[in-house]
Amino acid sequence: MMLTHFEAMLLFALVTSVALGVLSRRGTAARLWYTAGVFLAFVGIAIAVAWLMYLAVE
Repeated sequence: MMLTHFEAMLLFALVTSVALGVLSRRGTAARLWYTAGVFLAFVGIAIAVAWLMYLAVE
């Protein structure tokens, strides 16, 4: 199974955010909110950096 770059980035963000959420927060609600926030931060920053690199090439 070959992953595209975007799918690999999503998988990395998901696994990393779940690990950070489980290891750094106590309580289910806090873990879920932290995991969601970290996941969105990973994806948002990656997309922003990708756009910056795309615009720098032009």
